[in-house]
Amino acid sequence: MSRAQKQAGPLSGIRVLELSGFWTGFCGRLLYDLGAEVLLAEPPGGGVARAAGPFISDRPGPDRSLSFWYENAGKSGITADITIPSGREQILQLVKGCDIVVESCAPGALDAAGLDYDALSRINPALIMASISGFGLTGPYSGYKSCGLVASAAGGQMYVCGLPGREPLQPYGEQPYHLAALFAACGILMALRRRDLAGGGQHIDVSLQEAAVAALEHVMVQYFHDNVVARRLGSLQWNGAADLFPCRDGYILLTFNREWDTLVELLGSRDLAAELGQPAWSEESYRRQHIEDIQEVLSFWTCRHDRQELFRLGQDMRFPWAPVASIADVARNAQLRARRFFVPASHPLAGQGFETPRPVVHQLCRGGFSNPPASGAPEGTPLQGIRVLDLTWMLAGPYATRLLADFGAEVIKVQSQQTATGAEDNQTGYFAAWNRNKLGITLNLSRSEARDIAIELVRKCDVVMENFTPRVMSNWGLDYERLREANPRLVMVSLSGFGRGGPWENCAALGSTAQALSGLTGLTSYREGRPCGIGFALADHISGLYAALAALSALRYRDATGCGAHIEISELEAACSTLAPELTHLSLGGKASGPQGNIPARRPAAPYGCYLCKGDDRWCVIAVHDEDEWRSLCRAVGDPAWTRQSKFADLRARRENTEELDRLIGDWTRAHTNLEVMRILQEAGVPAAAVNDACDLAADPQLCERGFFIDMQHPQLGVIRADGNPIRLSDTPARFTRAAPLLGADNRRVFLDLLGMDEGRFNALVAQGIIG
Repeated sequence: MSRAQKQAGPLSGIRVLELSGFWTGFCGRLLYDLGAEVLLAEPPGGGVARAAGPFISDRPGPDRSLSFWYENAGKSGITADITIPSGREQILQLVKGCDIVVESCAPGALDAAGLDYDALSRINPALIMASISGFGLTGPYSGYKSCGLVASAAGGQMYVCGLPGREPLQPYGEQPYHLAALFAACGILMALRRRDLAGGGQHIDVSLQEAAVAALEHVMVQYFHDNVVARRLGSLQWNGAADLFPCRDGYILLTFNREWDTLVELLGSRDLAAELGQPAWSEESYRRQHIEDIQEVLSFWTCRHDRQELFRLGQDMRFPWAPVASIADVARNAQLRARRFFVPASHPLAGQGFETPRPVVHQLCRGGFSNPPASGAPEGTPLQGIRVLDLTWMLAGPYATRLLADFGAEVIKVQSQQTATGAEDNQTGYFAAWNRNKLGITLNLSRSEARDIAIELVRKCDVVMENFTPRVMSNWGLDYERLREANPRLVMVSLSGFGRGGPWENCAALGSTAQALSGLTGLTSYREGRPCGIGFALADHISGLYAALAALSALRYRDATGCGAHIEISELEAACSTLAPELTHLSLGGKASGPQGNIPARRPAAPYGCYLCKGDDRWCVIAVHDEDEWRSLCRAVGDPAWTRQSKFADLRARRENTEELDRLIGDWTRAHTNLEVMRILQEAGVPAAAVNDACDLAADPQLCERGFFIDMQHPQLGVIRADGNPIRLSDTPARFTRAAPLLGADNRRVFLDLLGMDEGRFNALVAQGIIG
């Protein structure tokens, strides 16, 4: 989208200087989509991001990268060499007129150029600077090189992706990078809010490793609460509740825990239930122990049907089933088409007539913008004084509201006796992980009296966040139009699987549903065999971050105009946004991307992969992107004769001989532990990492030095440990003040103190099951 086409947004009037690096582009794009003016400063010859594929007509070139184009279309651009005095002075002059600097320069590069945050804040005390790096700005690994593969390994993603006994898989699409960009954008909006109210800038430190660890769903929860190290299970979901099954035309995701009785009845009507109808199978623990029998029976059934047939059948029963989609399937997806997710685009070298995904947070608000009025400074945190009514459940929604709570918002989590089960059971580690820092109340919203009380709460709140299918809030009479009548300044964020409108508006979805339909499941697989997918609900984390970003953006809009806003987030669109370059490439007539294992999908490199090391299921990753890194690798492994063969002389030759190169690299790595490989190669300047499991992460020197994991006292679970927050604000950091609430723990505080309800009414409502 050109600057002329762009509409005003919450960040209108904000100037951003982006110092080119491989990890700044998507964060800059998010800020641009919200209305900021973004100036990209690249070194002479262009930044490394221009080497990332896919490319127009599959011909590499600095102006042909569709990854670069997608992340930077609409930005202004200059060149500046910060290694020479004139380039440094050029940046200093620009900083004087900027609100935000986003950078991901090589470790130490800005310090060497005299362009570190301390230097820049002296000439612009109101400057907000976001630094996105592989391992963070402090700690023993702060000088280490990183990339998507390294961050995915060091951040625990890879260890739980792939088949048991085979090499772990990197989730497709540079996922740690997207997570870090979303965290950074949220941090920037919070720092802006703090600056608007109290003055002064801040430095934001975001680590790709921490961003990945903070989005592992069950992995660290199981380790800290149950002492279980999550492992690779192929396509089987970690809790044994879902798997992929063959169809006549591909694969289908089926869930079968909560749906068990109905599913067995369905199979029985077709004489296919076999022994699954026996009483023992009704026990979830028994099913987990005999999962192979379930897989056999369901595979026998599904292979006789098409994907879409089973998708419709499942959704008719409100089951979150989904076909495993290819990139081509995504491009013609009826729901995405109905919601106009693909918009017309143009490129100087490709012309017009192709499409690209629009922003996930779009049509945020209407009307003009002005600078927020000055007011008294809040105490300590960017969101102190903001109250959130949290109607979310499971993972995506609670993840969004947890981020707001970590930075000072008063979040009121609404549950009921009927819904506090499974992932919403207050006494489980899973619930505790995503609901810290929140108040907890009970309100049975199936009762009209409870909905009236919810309206009373809305009048006291700044934000309402919910993640039901769109029909639920409307059926309750709690849609935005009704809530806006009660509170015209209300910000409402609605997060659902597919968004409002379109044929799938009210279809059931989980994170795994969105991953299957977005193409992420099919692409995160080995080059041969059945699909594997991502071993955790990554889409829930991504969509949760988008929801938090939407809430923060809408609050800024409200501060400027006094008007509320309603933003809705589609989890499917959030997942698809990470594959925007591939979808754009397909629209331009390029070949559809397919599963490639750990072969680099975007930035060329060789060697690049996952290699077996000394020990049981111990692996490392190595990524060599240029000749300097190749020569450093050769020296680090002892300059064996094979490194001087012509078949490995340059990047192109190494990519053509990848199979042999990987075998030779593997011979070396198997003689070392994965930590030894990481140390030897990183000290030589080569991106490398151990593939960390949950136990490794808990003891990781970098994470421990930076205090990433936190301990909190829970009233029933005792001391619980969890991930902290990857957004590190220098002046107003996240605070962890209370563990997740027990069911209804704060009923009296909210209903009596906040709403002013008298004791008699409160007791009557409890007795009637309205509060409860």
